[in-house]
Amino acid sequence: MEQPDKELSTECFRAETARLLSLSVAQIHLGLSDGDVSIGKVIEFCSEVSAQCEALQNKVDSQETAQATEAMNQQIKKAIIALQFYDRLSQRLAHVSSGLEELADLLAMEEMIRKASPWSDLREKLVQQYCLVDEKEVYDYIMQGASVSQAIELMLQKKGQQTPADQEDESDITLF
Repeated sequence: MEQPDKELSTECFRAETARLLSLSVAQIHLGLSDGDVSIGKVIEFCSEVSAQCEALQNKVDSQETAQATEAMNQQIKKAIIALQFYDRLSQRLAHVSSGLEELADLLAMEEMIRKASPWSDLREKLVQQYCLVDEKEVYDYIMQGASVSQAIELMLQKKGQQTPADQEDESDITLF
């Protein structure tokens, strides 16, 4: 049965917005937790196989077998590095989650919502937690008035103009 569409009060609007933001935060946390467990197991498995390859390589008599185990070991190490990109995604989503949580808290406080300083403080907290260059650039573009698609496009254009050495430095992964 369809409910009649009624006007929401400002307080109700803020409460609903805060609840929906909190729901988003909870879903992000759950997704990250599930992913952390799975990726952790895959990295652990790859590390064990890599160690076994190294042990096998030290015991083999055949040059051909030694080369095969070395090649396997190198591929496994590349797989581990590729899996570490999940950590970058995890960091980014943790920052999004934190920002959404802070925003939900701010929206829920009647006395703070119309003051400029809490909004400024929130933006400052967000930018301070960013550790990836992409995050900071998108933040800057959005704060300068760009739309989401414009900010992403500008960031990608800038990234395309970097030298290979710059891109390599930026893609370094920091595990936490």
